[in-house]
Amino acid sequence: MIKVLLADEAPVVRHGLRRLLCNDTTLRVVGEASQAHETVEMTRTHLPDVVLMDLQIGPKSCPPATSQLMALAKPPRVIVMTTFGRQEDLRQALMDGAAGCLPKNLSAMELIRAVRGVAAGHTVLSPSATLQLVTGAHTGKEISREESQKLTMLSNRQRSMLVLMAAGWRNTEIADLLGVSVSTVKSHVARMMGKLELDNRVQAAVLAHRAGLMDPEPMDAWRLTSASRSRTA
Repeated sequence: MIKVLLADEAPVVRHGLRRLLCNDTTLRVVGEASQAHETVEMTRTHLPDVVLMDLQIGPKSCPPATSQLMALAKPPRVIVMTTFGRQEDLRQALMDGAAGCLPKNLSAMELIRAVRGVAAGHTVLSPSATLQLVTGAHTGKEISREESQKLTMLSNRQRSMLVLMAAGWRNTEIADLLGVSVSTVKSHVARMMGKLELDNRVQAAVLAHRAGLMDPEPMDAWRLTSASRSRTA
């Protein structure tokens, strides 16, 4: 059973999310919060596996709430939900440890699939959220000296993994492109994440964009190459 906590200042939104989640008997809503501090306290009490939280809940925006949740002894997996979130708030929430970001107009099937995926350790990021991150990456804060030093520690292969991950490539696609096994890709990704001291692929993608490592033209060429290999295999 996956325990879920709903956090949104609007009762109608919480009610709607609860109704959608009730379509799956493996999910159980253990509580509802309307403010950031309530979210943290209820998480301590109910120990949910996943917290569905509005990006700008209550009087404080989501980033500090996300950070507080991640600091708990048993931190939950956090999905921030938004309609028109600010780019900086979204990037900060993800860097603080949120497992993903979703729009509020999801279908029941999409929401349930996302909650299950996050509970299993995956990250979820809607296309609109990805677009916000990419378009706003170069207008955000510059990477720190410490982050820059960590990037220099990556091998050429690990750097390639970082760039491909940030472009949205799955492990299977990366393995096909580089001609290696999926387990080899996972091993390189794990070592890369360890060197960068990051918790998930979303944080890695944000860092790659902020560091200016992305170049759309090579990304498109590599994807076409991979697609061509798949068709001829």
